Amino acid sequence: MRRVFAAVWVFWITLAATAQDTARPSMDTARPQEPVKPYPYEAEEVQFANSGAGITLAGTLTLPPGKGKFPVVILIAGGGSNNRDEEIFQHRPFLVIADALTRRGVAVLRYDCRGIGQSTGDFGKATTADLATDVEAAIAYLRTRKEINAHRMGLIEHGEGAILAPMVAARRGDVRFIVLLAGQGLRGKEVQLQRQQLMAQAGDSLGQDSMRHRPADYLAYDPDSALEQVRCPVLAMAGAKDLEVAPEDNLVAIGRALEKGGNRHFEVKEFPGLNHYFQECTTGLLPEVASIKETFSPVALGYLTDWAWKQAK
Repeated sequence: MRRVFAAVWVFWITLAATAQDTARPSMDTARPQEPVKPYPYEAEEVQFANSGAGITLAGTLTLPPGKGKFPVVILIAGGGSNNRDEEIFQHRPFLVIADALTRRGVAVLRYDCRGIGQSTGDFGKATTADLATDVEAAIAYLRTRKEINAHRMGLIEHGEGAILAPMVAARRGDVRFIVLLAGQGLRGKEVQLQRQQLMAQAGDSLGQDSMRHRPADYLAYDPDSALEQVRCPVLAMAGAKDLEVAPEDNLVAIGRALEKGGNRHFEVKEFPGLNHYFQECTTGLLPEVASIKETFSPVALGYLTDWAWKQAK
């Protein structure tokens, strides 16, 4: 199981690249939600070590104006070997989320995955456990920063499964809250079958063919083991037109696992009309992402930032 999500993520890189090639001729490059420099806050290029793995991770730390110890969020790109902005089709959702949170008074660290951008290492050889140590290296780094309140730290993860944040939160007492964007609550086999059905209904033959070949460990993976151990507040969000992680059933499963573990401080929220990337969409298919100007629904973004601020303050 240690390599299951690395394999799954490599698969999604290939699928996304194919879809981007298909969609590129009609791509609308206008991205009106992206912040324009100069920002009303500090954006610092940083590097931090995962000494156990012998690698260096590079990212951007945004700090609200003024002095003080700020609450902080780490953005985790869980769906592939992404750069710090989780860039896809020239959308940079993590840049948009970081900007919104920092304007609200929350510092944000986002970083390039192993072997991507300015980070060293090899993402293709990393296991799920390895990637979780990258998150913990980010936590350790933030604890050295005098501007950061280490007791007010949250994790926000987007991508297939969104499993790293629960894994880390389950074994640490210094994670104040987590947000799962399009997170997985069902076993891998169930998620796969639902995805195939949703893509077939939407007419996505590429997705259907690709989904037939999945690692056996992924099919057996059950996220309950980590979710049942999470004690901090949790927000699970999903778009109703997400074809990659069926929203309703997975949200229910996430809530059920948290409740079974004794966590009463959680919320699950489904947003109508949004795709896997939380954009207003028509079909929910991956190539459609290229033609959508919106990077992240303002409604969903407002809900996310409001909830995170309440937990962090």
